[in-house]
Amino acid sequence: METTTSYIDSSGSGANDYPDLSSWRDAIAGGSYDENQIVIVKHDITDNLSLHGFGTDLSITIKSDIPGAKRTVYSDHEGDQMIFSGDAEITSLTVEDLIFDGAGDGSEGNTGQVGTRSGIHTTLGTDTLTLNRVRIKNVTQHSILVWSASTTTVLDCDNCIFENPGGSGYRGALADTVATFRNCMFVGCTGGAQNCVADSDNTGNYYNCLSFGNTGNDFAHAGGDQTTNVRYCVSQDSTAADVNHDDNTGSVGGKTATGTYFTDYAGGDYTLAQDDFSSWTINGDSANTPAKDFNYKTRRFDDVGPYEHVAPTRRRIARRITRRIARRISHR
Repeated sequence: METTTSYIDSSGSGANDYPDLSSWRDAIAGGSYDENQIVIVKHDITDNLSLHGFGTDLSITIKSDIPGAKRTVYSDHEGDQMIFSGDAEITSLTVEDLIFDGAGDGSEGNTGQVGTRSGIHTTLGTDTLTLNRVRIKNVTQHSILVWSASTTTVLDCDNCIFENPGGSGYRGALADTVATFRNCMFVGCTGGAQNCVADSDNTGNYYNCLSFGNTGNDFAHAGGDQTTNVRYCVSQDSTAADVNHDDNTGSVGGKTATGTYFTDYAGGDYTLAQDDFSSWTINGDSANTPAKDFNYKTRRFDDVGPYEHVAPTRRRIARRITRRIARRISHR
């Protein structure tokens, strides 16, 4: 597969340098292009990207120039979806290490998105949507919208934060999507954190996830037609541990002391103030823990949520050993 790498770099003068994502799309749409497109964002931009007008199959990756170093994509004034993936020719879309802010860039007159616009919206194509270490906040509808006319049967999200959407963190309108969230956080959703069409072919897998401050259920669809697996997750309400989920192994609910769990919950800093076991008496499932955390830090302790807790190494290892010994003694 032939590959072209482009750069979002307003100071660049190369053939593949563009001031924003929309300029990149305009340059390649309707013409000839390599099947694999990699777009590297080198600084913050204000843009709303509409992916359409392609003539042949292509796979798109959009990512920060430095893993773990987040570049922010702000909405234009009265902007549309942050990314609208609306072309049947798109086979896959991967996004890494970016923040999408629907509230705009704070400049005079920029009030951000118009109403009912999502963070990432797929329709017509996009068989596979993959998000790694992505934060979507302040959008006026859903953080992720997989529309019923899309072909998005696979959605994979690792170490992502879905914050203060005007709808759900994940809205799955397609009847046969397998959506897997590992070490993600749903926070401040208007309504349920997840909202999937009721269909037996629709699957939601939530591993080592956190869900707090949502006006609807933190983990929805317990006992619904959908398959819902909620393993080693934590919720502010009781829904993580709901026995009606298809699988609720290791999950706990009713965890309300957000000021204790996080560095600055009210201010949007969701790094862990202490390790997960101290907060919630569970550790993440190592089989479903990504190798890196939200900041691209190598995980050592399988903490629940997008961040690995940072603590003095010797003290933390000693605590882990003590807990393991206690567990073994209790099972004798």
